[in-house]
Amino acid sequence: MKIAVATDDTINIRKGFFGRSAYFRVIEFLNGSITGSENRLNPYAADVPGRPGSQTHKIVELLDDCELFMGSSMAKEALPILKAHKIDCIITDQEVVDLAVQLYLDGDEDSFKYYDPEKDDFRPCAERVLKIAADR
Repeated sequence: MKIAVATDDTINIRKGFFGRSAYFRVIEFLNGSITGSENRLNPYAADVPGRPGSQTHKIVELLDDCELFMGSSMAKEALPILKAHKIDCIITDQEVVDLAVQLYLDGDEDSFKYYDPEKDDFRPCAERVLKIAADR
């Protein structure tokens, strides 16, 4: 599985909309362990004219092998586009990419919120765990 994280300096999670990120740090993991990472340049960061989400379709092509996007915030217009490409979205208040990814892999539910398309809102990850358990 691969996680894409919005970043401007490849170290810290970008504060603001993902479409304006200079890079996406893509981290691959298997069985809870990180197996590789790369920094992908976002060639569309400077092309975002005023409205966040305007380049979302092009940006999603950069992330088409990722299953999860992590950032500090997301524009509402971008969420359905990512969801349509089967990329789940989570937001966090963590600041450092590697720490946030490790906390996520460790199962820390308090540091993250996931996008729930049924409620069209970000919900605590603890609610997602309960929902998955109830669906089984």
